[in-house]
Amino acid sequence: MDQTFVELLERNAAHAAEFDDRFDSVQDSQSPPVVTVCCSDSRVLQDRMFGNETPGEIFTCGNIGNRVLQRTESGTVVSGDVLYPIVHTGTDTVVVVGHTGCGAVTATYDDLTEGISDTPGIEHCLSLLKPALEPGVEALPSGLDRPAAINRLVEYNVDRQIDALLDCPDVPAETTVVGVVYDFQDVYEGRRGEVHVINVGGERDMAALRDAHSEIATGSTACGRTDSAALALLTVRGIYRTSFPNAIASTITETLVVRFFVCGTVLPSMSAETDAQGRLYIPKEVREKYGQRYHIVLYEDRIELIPVADDPLTAVREAAGDLHDASVEEIREDIETAAKDDAAEAGSDR
Repeated sequence: MDQTFVELLERNAAHAAEFDDRFDSVQDSQSPPVVTVCCSDSRVLQDRMFGNETPGEIFTCGNIGNRVLQRTESGTVVSGDVLYPIVHTGTDTVVVVGHTGCGAVTATYDDLTEGISDTPGIEHCLSLLKPALEPGVEALPSGLDRPAAINRLVEYNVDRQIDALLDCPDVPAETTVVGVVYDFQDVYEGRRGEVHVINVGGERDMAALRDAHSEIATGSTACGRTDSAALALLTVRGIYRTSFPNAIASTITETLVVRFFVCGTVLPSMSAETDAQGRLYIPKEVREKYGQRYHIVLYEDRIELIPVADDPLTAVREAAGDLHDASVEEIREDIETAAKDDAAEAGSDR
């Protein structure tokens, strides 16, 4: 017998010993509150990602590309494995789970851009994804590297699967439909293994989701105002789902020039693109160099992004330079001297 399978049996024996008494209430029927549609991938732990160890809690569906559609003689319809718990077990929540670096999305992208040849079964699966992803491929901004393009399409695919569920007459209107991305590649801010909510009932704007669902951590976080500019904390969520607050999003265009400030130094301007929801794409090389979190400063005629240090105290000490070891009295004297010098210079300019 193959040793891998023998090891699986040994693990199952431990599983049975642990779970023996957990099936009492569900051994004859089930009424799971949620159905998940995940990508078939060994790294996507369908139950464990939600911490589930209770039989009967999650109805799990899996296929390459986390598709909700299948092709029948009557046309393309929502798959029976997704509909079954909704129609027959009282399930009222559907969660579509994409994941970073999805192989099915990658293969579909390659097929649409270059053409590929694969086994008939895999080509059939890709043919179900291609109609949904083709507009997304055509809309990709120029200059994206391959991983960034794939991860945009991962989110785009989740959005399209959500659309299909919302358009299906067999899915009751009161059903909660949610789209998430499971990140095990450290693409988004956070920890590997986290799910990132990107769509609730068709709503994809991060600021709107935050406003409507305060219990979900998404998008940017408002931080009040300063005297001269609106100030918000922007958390760059990897590649696509970065949103400006509504007040800022309404003032910017699809393409803008962004100025970055680091320790008071103005860096060379660069172009960055937003989508229709005001989500900003910040290139990977910028994020790697300056980090994942920025203050947004809004002026009458421009916005500025100021990187937020992971360790603010260290950053302040570095910026302070020689003042780090100075006494309070020495700092006060330096400030007074600088103020007098500034006043004298201003008087001489009059």
